[in-house]
Amino acid sequence: MLAAAPGRLDLGGVTSISSAALARKLLADGRSDFDRVVSLADEAAAVIGAHGGPLSLAGIVAAATTRDAISEPQARLLARHAGPLALDGLASLPEPVAAALAGHAGGLSLPGVRTLSAAAAAALEPHRGSLELSGIARPDPAVEESLARHVGPLSVDGLESLASAALARRLVADGRREFGGLRDLSAEAAAVLAGLEGTLFLDGLGSLAPDVAAALAAHADDLSLDGLESLDEPAARALAGHRGDLSLGGLVAPTPEVTQALARHAGPVHRGTASRATDR
Repeated sequence: MLAAAPGRLDLGGVTSISSAALARKLLADGRSDFDRVVSLADEAAAVIGAHGGPLSLAGIVAAATTRDAISEPQARLLARHAGPLALDGLASLPEPVAAALAGHAGGLSLPGVRTLSAAAAAALEPHRGSLELSGIARPDPAVEESLARHVGPLSVDGLESLASAALARRLVADGRREFGGLRDLSAEAAAVLAGLEGTLFLDGLGSLAPDVAAALAAHADDLSLDGLESLDEPAARALAGHRGDLSLGGLVAPTPEVTQALARHAGPVHRGTASRATDR
């Protein structure tokens, strides 16, 4: 048995470690280079992950890139990696795994994760590196609040729904200015985005509630809502308070009431082809 062998072990071409005893033996021999190892039993991963000294884990990190699931011990070991972690294949993120990865000091990319529980999102909050969750499209409200509290830089470029003002403020503070992929927007989040300078592109919105329209009307610069194919009169009246250029390229057949409400808009209004005869 390798773990019981006297003297220092030479792993040679060994690429997997299946026992905690062997992992302990290797660490006791002073080994910190595990670059050739691509597979570890959970008990071995737990032993190596708890080691206090430096570790080199290139093989394990590379193998984890394509895995669709990892265990908590594996996650704790990966968190010891000194560089960024790109776990592109990871499709789910249970709370214990999220908590383990939150201990990673570097960047963490999880583009394959499509859903995130409130518990997992809360577990990620203390992570200090950058966090990329481009697969998250419609997070629950509690998830949005946790993402807003993430310590490190945050990227959620696939976001289609934004309800939380806290998350909107966080994304703006992190430098995000493109929100054209949003399909749903709350009035509270809209009020935050309205404070941005320059043209605000929200061409992904397919509908516009009056309270959201009122919030966006406060935007001081141009506003593009080209994804709207219909608009009701209350929302049109709310938009009339906007003072920059207003683009409604998808609005091709507004009702007379909507047309009349938009006529009171202080700046130019650009509408779809079928209704351009009424543009000012």
